[in-house]
Amino acid sequence: MEPVVPPDRPVAIVTCMSRTLRYATAASFADAIATKPSETAPFPGVIDRAEPLGKRRIGEFDAVGMRHTQIRSDAQTGKAQSLIAELWYSPELKEMLEMKTSPDSPEGDGAALAFKLTEIHRGEPDQKLFYPPDGYTIQPGH
Repeated sequence: MEPVVPPDRPVAIVTCMSRTLRYATAASFADAIATKPSETAPFPGVIDRAEPLGKRRIGEFDAVGMRHTQIRSDAQTGKAQSLIAELWYSPELKEMLEMKTSPDSPEGDGAALAFKLTEIHRGEPDQKLFYPPDGYTIQPGH
């Protein structure tokens, strides 16, 4: 929260962080990409299927794909409901580039495309993005 200051002298309290990007060592999206078909039953009434989709190029990046199908059966009615997601991961970026869900999936909300990373630019970001707008006085944070 900004301190109370005259409107003609806005203040930005800035806390500096490392400029080095470090990837988390914990499990990432790479762990979600299947290298061979598999089927598990992690819970009663739930079946998870993984199917590799191979490789494709998305923009200027190579991506590895997987189709993940989860089938949930209602214990009382026996009715089955499927959630199908197609994931495309870039090993180079260590990032998910695209995820599509089936239009009839409950989480899909009728939309086939759930996520797509676009306008990927290599290199350093514009320095101006890391500073308050002109007219602010910068004060070190605690």
